[in-house]
Parts: sequence; structure tokens; C-alpha cells
Amino acid sequence: MMKLPALLLCSTLLCVHSFYGQKKKDLILKVDELQTELDSTSRLLRECQRKESAQRAVITDYEQQLADSRKTNSDLLKTLTRVTEESKSQTENIGKSLENLNRKENQLRQINETLTSTDSTTIQLLTSIKKSLGDEVPIALDKNVFTIALDNSNLYGSAPQQYTIAESGNGMLEKVAQIMKLHPKARLYIESNPAPAVATDKKALSGSQLSALRASAVKQYLQEKSAISPEFMIATGQGQGPANKTLLRITPDYDQFFEMVKELMKNTR
Repeated sequence: MMKLPALLLCSTLLCVHSFYGQKKKDLILKVDELQTELDSTSRLLRECQRKESAQRAVITDYEQQLADSRKTNSDLLKTLTRVTEESKSQTENIGKSLENLNRKENQLRQINETLTSTDSTTIQLLTSIKKSLGDEVPIALDKNVFTIALDNSNLYGSAPQQYTIAESGNGMLEKVAQIMKLHPKARLYIESNPAPAVATDKKALSGSQLSALRASAVKQYLQEKSAISPEFMIATGQGQGPANKTLLRITPDYDQFFEMVKELMKNTR
């Protein structure tokens, strides 16, 4: 009877030992399986980390490239803006230069046209003088100034102290008056030079006095005959011309030309 309980106990112990042995084995297998999964997961994690690091490097490189591109674009935009402004400034300068050039060309054209007109006036004056006086008296042209030399004896008579216009001088002065009528803005300078004095007379007029009176007489005569304003005729009296001659110096009207040139010079400053 004592052997049966002992046998049961042994059998129970064997069953318990066998059960726990199987459980241990299962646990070991499970641990191995979990370790395998852990190792696999660790490898995947490391691979992912490696790829993430590589991707981050790529992203960092792209970000640097993007930053460089932005900087390059910004620099290009600044350069383009500067070039545009410089181009605009150069265009404006070219426009101003062309404007100045056109203005100067217009000024030169006006001067040339006025010079042509002045030359034409000179030619017209020469034609009038030649037509009126012909070859009766010597006519000289120097620097656009026409000089007509008249004998004092013909103008004032043979008396050495005479200063009124003689009848013999009327015809010649009439022709000069016609010239002044055709050219009312021409200027006439009257210079009278007496003959050298041969005797001393306290009552006689001096050479300068006689010249002034004779020049004034010619001016008065022409003013009455041609109705020319006195401002265009200047009686200078005695000059440096030949003795016993009255010189009539006629110059074309250059006032308009000089005023225009003065105005143009003022506008170019």
C-alpha cells in the first residue's frame, strides 16, 4: 500500500517536470524568435537611419543649391536692374546729345541762312551802287564796306572854305539818295577831308571844323532827299582818307545777323 502513493508522487513529479520542460523550451524558442525579430528590426532601423542620413544629406545639398540659386538670381536681378538703369541713363544721355546736336544744327542752319541773306544783301547793294553810279566815281569794296570817293570841289564848289552843297554836287548826291532809299537799313558813314591849307587865315575854319560842317551838310541833304532816319547816317567829319575827298562808306544791315548770333550764343550757355 505504501508503494502506490510513492508511485503517484513520482508520476506527478515526472509530469510536472515534463510540463515545465516543454514550457521552458517554448519560451526559449519564443525568445529566439523575438531576438531574431529584434535583430531584423534593428537592421531595418539602421538601414532606415542610413537612408534617412543620406536623404538628409541630399536635402541639405538641394537646400544649398536652392540658396545658391536664389543668391544667383538675386545677383542677376540686381545686375539686370543696374544694367537697365545704366541703359536708361545712356539712352537719356544719347537723347540729350541728339537734342543738343539738332539744336546746334538748327543754329548753324539759321546762321548760314542769315549769312546767305547777308551776302545777298551785299550783292543787292553792290548792284544798286553800280546801277546808280556806274563808272562815274571810284567805288571800293573792303570787308563788305562800300566806299564812294567824291571830289570836294564837285560837292561844295571851288571855294576852299565852302561847306554847303553846290549845284554841281546835287546830281551825285541824288543818286546816293536813291541807293539809300532802296536800302533804308544800310548804314552810311560820311567822312570829309579838306585840301591841305596853303595860307594862314585867323578867320578861316580849321580842317576839322570844315570837315564836320561838310559831312553834316551831306547828311542833311541825303536825309531830306531819301527820308532815311538820321540814326542810319553818321557824319564822322575828318578822317584818314585822301585829301580834298568826301568818302561815303555804306555798310549793309548786319544788325539782324549780329542780334541773332548773340541770341544763339546766349541760348547755348
